[in-house]
Amino acid sequence: MLLPLSTDKVRSLSLENHLALATVRAGRGDLDQVCCLLRIIYLAYFMRGETKAGAALDPYRRAEAALDTCIRRIKQNQSCLLLDQEQVVVEHVLVLH
Repeated sequence: MLLPLSTDKVRSLSLENHLALATVRAGRGDLDQVCCLLRIIYLAYFMRGETKAGAALDPYRRAEAALDTCIRRIKQNQSCLLLDQEQVVVEHVLVLH
């Protein structure tokens, strides 16, 4: 059984997640921020059974694919950013989280 996180730890993680999304949305991110977003997507995926809204698998797959596309851009020396539709699918899962 896992112990609950402290309030300070939850706030710190929330801020880290918010800053990662804001940085990538602004086109100023790097692989570290994208990996942070992937971690959130995977955590939300593993916790999906906790809510009705999180039960469908497709949103997680689309969000992962959007972030994978962003990683490919980085590897091709392009800007680290999410296109409009990619932002929508990633943000949808972040709301579930």
